[in-house]
Amino acid sequence: MSLVKIYSGLTTIQSASAVVFSTFVAIHGAQVAVATIGGPDMSNRWLLLGRPFYQDQHLEGLLVSGAAVVHVLAGVAKAGIRGYWGQKNNNNTTTTLLPYHHIVGYVLVPVVWLHYDLVRTLPVRYFGDSAMLDFGHIAWGLQNWPIFTYTLHGTLIGTAAYHIVSGASLAYQRTFKRKRSENASPSSSSSSSSVYRPHKKMAAAATVGLVLLSGLFIIGRQTKKIPLRFEYEAIYKMLLPN
Repeated sequence: MSLVKIYSGLTTIQSASAVVFSTFVAIHGAQVAVATIGGPDMSNRWLLLGRPFYQDQHLEGLLVSGAAVVHVLAGVAKAGIRGYWGQKNNNNTTTTLLPYHHIVGYVLVPVVWLHYDLVRTLPVRYFGDSAMLDFGHIAWGLQNWPIFTYTLHGTLIGTAAYHIVSGASLAYQRTFKRKRSENASPSSSSSSSSVYRPHKKMAAAATVGLVLLSGLFIIGRQTKKIPLRFEYEAIYKMLLPN
């Protein structure tokens, strides 16, 4: 198999995994966003409704961790091939992605890992499960460890909104339309003459980010009762021990 075909296959895998992961992101993002309408109580109700879907023992590895890992590994492999070819980016995508799309994606990796560790891995280690957690877990951190928690989740929201809005349309086109020109290798020349307006994507990313940040702020400020506050404190200390 030629390196060009391998690159094309990695592009398809990268795009399909992004589409799959975006399903989870849309559900989880909506759970945070609805706090701007109904406060933390509505977010917690939506959390309970959506959790069985993306934390199912069969679906979680596909929708969440599996899709994210596959997407990152495919991107790293493509970057290695581009480096071998002596090119920084695919000429066919530089006109449709926002600037620094790839860099922001790499920044997302440790941020997503920390978030997943905080809300999934450590609670499972502490409780044996994480099904009892609600947004009080994040609210406790926002109220008691504000610098760390706001920085972590503010960075997560900002970079995720930018990266996903930047690449969503291209990922869907590659996954469902599979146009040959879109799956071409970096060594191919682009003949596209379409006009790209990055300010629209920037505005969309900013809007999504602001809505989610507003939801996060409301969850932190309006959550009054946190029954598992001592348990949450122990989990945060597991992440950042003294």
